[in-house]
Amino acid sequence: MFLRSDVSGNLQKNKRSLWAGADIFFCVSLFVNEMIAFKIMMDTKAGTDTYDELRLENQFCFPLYACAKEVIRRYRKPLRELNLTYTQYLCMIVLWEHGGMTEGELGEKVHLESGTLAPLLKRLEKSGFIKRIRPENNERILYLSLTKEGEMLKERAKVIPSVMQRCIPLPEDDLIQLTALLNKAVAGMDERR
Repeated sequence: MFLRSDVSGNLQKNKRSLWAGADIFFCVSLFVNEMIAFKIMMDTKAGTDTYDELRLENQFCFPLYACAKEVIRRYRKPLRELNLTYTQYLCMIVLWEHGGMTEGELGEKVHLESGTLAPLLKRLEKSGFIKRIRPENNERILYLSLTKEGEMLKERAKVIPSVMQRCIPLPEDDLIQLTALLNKAVAGMDERR
């Protein structure tokens, strides 16, 4: 699972192309830690130098982290025009796709804990994009729904995916394959929780 500097073929070729989305570092970190431990154990048994695995170029997680950071940076300009951060944009995408839901359901879809999600949702409400409703009979649940302004924002946001795709120097087939692999990794990690 490590990308070695001496490896040829697809792994080395794809080293620069790991992921066209963001926040994957958080989703992949548990998986990466397990793979690092396994790889070090295997190398120790094989008699190889385990310190070689501590080289930055051999870290599977680093290109994911660097790519995710750069992609999020590139999202800033188009999202600034919508008055959204990247994480707020992800939440709006889910609400546009699925409609109203609870804070917990939204958190599961965007892989965010309540402590991170709550202030973000307050800012979206303050911007007029969503309503947060807490039923009187169960104050532990928080329902979310789009406002008219939040629904209208969807029209302005529809160009962002194509703008972002042009920022990533990979052919469409590679982006599709990369997205499929990352979704598979995330799904596998979700099952291990």
